[in-house]
Amino acid sequence: MGTNLSTTRRGSLVVRLLLTLLGVAGLTSGTVFVWLRPAHLTGLHLNYRAFYAVRYLKVASSGSPGRLITSVGVVMIALAIVAAVGLVLRRGWLTSFAGLVAVVAFGLFYVTLHRARLSGGAHSHVGIGAWVSLAGGVLALIGGFMGARPRKTRSRQESRNRRSLF
Repeated sequence: MGTNLSTTRRGSLVVRLLLTLLGVAGLTSGTVFVWLRPAHLTGLHLNYRAFYAVRYLKVASSGSPGRLITSVGVVMIALAIVAAVGLVLRRGWLTSFAGLVAVVAFGLFYVTLHRARLSGGAHSHVGIGAWVSLAGGVLALIGGFMGARPRKTRSRQESRNRRSLF
């Protein structure tokens, strides 16, 4: 039993679109949920330096709000925008790249929490927002690997007609 190539390609494009949009939703919605659990700080309250510097975790947990433009949440929203723009391209490399950077960002955040030597271990301090952003990054990463859009081809007659116009 054979399958139609255009139906298979269309199905993989739908899967690419669905996974990418779910990834974008996860990356953006994860920013408003809690990232650092005991202090109940969202991704919009943590400085982006919390990806690599322990002291910014401690400053954030002391209660001083960070600037919005330099927050972890804005980084994740920017990655979501890049992943969405990747849908415009024929292949999904930009979407995969944004998803990969989001997964690496979560890994850096987790390692920074581990380096902080907080009581109960790093896993007990990671909030739901960080996990949702990780899931969004993984979905975007997988979505970028799905089917490429077909290339638009012209017939020989169309090409000749186009050349004769110029």
